[in-house]
Amino acid sequence: MLSPSRFSNLRFSLLNTTSLVIEFLLKNNRATISEVLDYLLIFHSSYTRDDVTKCVTLLFALGKVNYSEKTDKVWLIKYKTNKDEKVA
Repeated sequence: MLSPSRFSNLRFSLLNTTSLVIEFLLKNNRATISEVLDYLLIFHSSYTRDDVTKCVTLLFALGKVNYSEKTDKVWLIKYKTNKDEKVA
């Protein structure tokens, strides 16, 4: 669920967790799912690999990240500011 209910802990909402994943990927060009999970565990010990995969799936569906099954790495898709050309 994208929007949390009033009883939800906002710290663990999909949107907040996804923002933490984006923050990490902006600092590190490419990262494995395990590396992203290690970063999330700094904020709270209850994050799981499933939380990371949900965030990556959302970002992938929105066209914001690429994912390689061979290397298990994810990276942000960057766009040039002066043209609409993608740069991977």
